[in-house]
Amino acid sequence: MARRLERSNSTLTQFPGPVSFEEQENLQSHAITSLKRNQHADHQPPRTRKRIHREEQSDSDTKGDDAGQFINDMRSRRLPPTLSPVDSLFVPQRICSPEEPPSDLLPLRRASPWKYYTKVYRRELGGSVVVASRVPATFELFVVKYTAGSEVNDQAQTLRQIRHENFLTCIEIFAYENAIYTISECMAISLMDLNGSALPPNETQVATIAHEVLTGLDFLAARDMIHGDITCSTILLSVRGDVKIANPEGCMDIGLRSQGLRKDTEALGFVMLQLMERGSHPRGRLALEHPDRWSQQAEKFLHLVASSSAEELLSHAFLNNSPRKEELVSLVGCAQISSHIPFCLEGS
Repeated sequence: MARRLERSNSTLTQFPGPVSFEEQENLQSHAITSLKRNQHADHQPPRTRKRIHREEQSDSDTKGDDAGQFINDMRSRRLPPTLSPVDSLFVPQRICSPEEPPSDLLPLRRASPWKYYTKVYRRELGGSVVVASRVPATFELFVVKYTAGSEVNDQAQTLRQIRHENFLTCIEIFAYENAIYTISECMAISLMDLNGSALPPNETQVATIAHEVLTGLDFLAARDMIHGDITCSTILLSVRGDVKIANPEGCMDIGLRSQGLRKDTEALGFVMLQLMERGSHPRGRLALEHPDRWSQQAEKFLHLVASSSAEELLSHAFLNNSPRKEELVSLVGCAQISSHIPFCLEGS
């Protein structure tokens, strides 16, 4: 498609569409004349430049109307007609909020997952799972979790509701031979592995983990749901310092019972005790055995977790320096090499 260009100083005007040969020649001669006139004027003294400017202004007053009409006529002839959304090549898609994900966000296949994934090894990541690679192989690993049962629609509905950065992301679901297989992103370690690491977490790292878990629990509480199984085994970390809660398919709707919502925050308090004291604590009093190793804010925070909501705890001074997920990267790396993470190879 030919293009007609009109250049004056630094201004460029484009008109798409066919242009006659006569019009092209007229425009080219006009552009060359204007350019020479401007170059000549640049070398003139100030008074001469002012006189040339007044003459040009006088010419534009007499010819401006015709030139403007000509440009408008060209635009009206060359611009394409307005297209309706149906005729347009680009149809905007509906943008869904995190609260209402589209129904096709989580594919459900009624087939064997082992047609699409290859077993690599089995290990504990929020339960016993198989780490697998795609067929054909890619640069990513995935976690395949097996659950006996046929109520795949209920599980899929729950997973579609819980799409949040602090919950393990489920990629797709397979239903095959009275079993449900969920395919999720693969995380590096759990907090159970962190407890066996040579490098214990410091206060900033503990606060960051608590902040990330509470953000996920607050997301659930806004939907009157609880996780019900917050432990060191179900809190996972990635090599980039992401903190995610495993097993989102097990989340339960408890209605308006606010007391039930605090079950998860209390459980988080005992998880924090295990990280801070490096030992398993019975479900009793949330108190530090060695408070001198931690700040007063950390101690006060632990006293409040059993009686406060996730939203209230997120505004506590103990979490003021959070989140700082980059602080967790070295912690995860050390845990991977110093804690003996059990696994077993899986046949394909």
